Amino acid sequence: MMREIVCQMMTSLNGRVDDPYAFVTGVSEDQYEDIDAAYAAYDTVVVGRTTYEEMAAYWPGALAEPAAPGPHARMAERMNRYRKVVLTRDPGFRPAWANAEAALVGGDADLVALAAALKAAGSFSPAAP
Repeated sequence: MMREIVCQMMTSLNGRVDDPYAFVTGVSEDQYEDIDAAYAAYDTVVVGRTTYEEMAAYWPGALAEPAAPGPHARMAERMNRYRKVVLTRDPGFRPAWANAEAALVGGDADLVALAAALKAAGSFSPAAP
């Protein structure tokens, strides 16, 4: 059986996706509960390089936040544990975050091949620390 690929993106009701900080001013604990529940079944995330850089700047240190609520802490654990496939056009890009790897893409054929490989692969198990 092939793995499913699920598309999740932050968007406004009118379809804006270009600048989430322009329409999302914060994430409440209830919202983190919903996000955490949705992400519980995933073991891999595929992101563009800009999103990767935003995530890598935040999630590795999020576990150290003293007042992080339960779902936020669980989400931080997941984000640090997940396999992270970073779409990039730069052949020299080497992501430094744990379990992150670059996927060189130059067009639609590369994305189709990547999706097929991810669907055919077994589940991801991160290496022991």
